[in-house]
Amino acid sequence: MSVTVRSIQLEDRSAWQELYMAYLKCYESEPDKFSTDLLWSRLTKDNPDIQGLVAEVDGVVVGICHFHYQLTTWSKTWHIS
Repeated sequence: MSVTVRSIQLEDRSAWQELYMAYLKCYESEPDKFSTDLLWSRLTKDNPDIQGLVAEVDGVVVGICHFHYQLTTWSKTWHIS
């Protein structure tokens, strides 16, 4: 099995939302349409506030990852949180 990790794309909305809803359910959180749409827009705009990745197996999205970069207080570089 080969896994491909790539940036999230607009075409991934359906697969992303299914996995995101499962994530919320795992943490016993209720989905909220406004928050879900807001996150999706943040992930997919031209200069995203939050980065998004998907993992694919045989062209099927099987995983998602969200992250953002932030400045540190102890160096001149960015790090991921």
